Amino acid sequence: MNGVLAMMVSDIQTFYAVSFDKLVKRVNSRCGNFHDAEDIVQTAFERALKYVRACNGDIEKWFSGILNNVLRDYQAVIKLGPVTKPLEEHLDDLEPIIPDDIRPIIKQEVKLMVDSEPEPNRTILRLHLDFGFTNGEIKNLTNGLTYGQIHGTIQNFRRKVIKRYE
Repeated sequence: MNGVLAMMVSDIQTFYAVSFDKLVKRVNSRCGNFHDAEDIVQTAFERALKYVRACNGDIEKWFSGILNNVLRDYQAVIKLGPVTKPLEEHLDDLEPIIPDDIRPIIKQEVKLMVDSEPEPNRTILRLHLDFGFTNGEIKNLTNGLTYGQIHGTIQNFRRKVIKRYE
């Protein structure tokens, strides 16, 4: 990397450190999602570093063009919609995992126990008991939950049910 290029990369890194929060707020106001705004700004900086040689002086103006392009790409993907249908549209296709030969009263009581659980436990248990999703599938469907948290929630609920019907 030659001296001029290294200086430009250094300038972009400094601009990133100083401007990141301000740019995220600006993008958030346009896309409406803070986490997506962070991703968009991060992607724009990655592109800026990739195309650093195209910068001809005014980093802020040059970067603003890159940021607008990344935001436009994001908005185009959003307009296309998700690749898969939402879970609610699959409910008729899914069979519950609670067997039918269990007495209806016990089934109803277990469902009431699930309903009394706090979130995200309730969501985890419904996905597992009503639809038969595995821990890994639940992890992919939920944001921010680890495999261990999901496994622990299911195990703790099983203990509650067993204790109640002993």
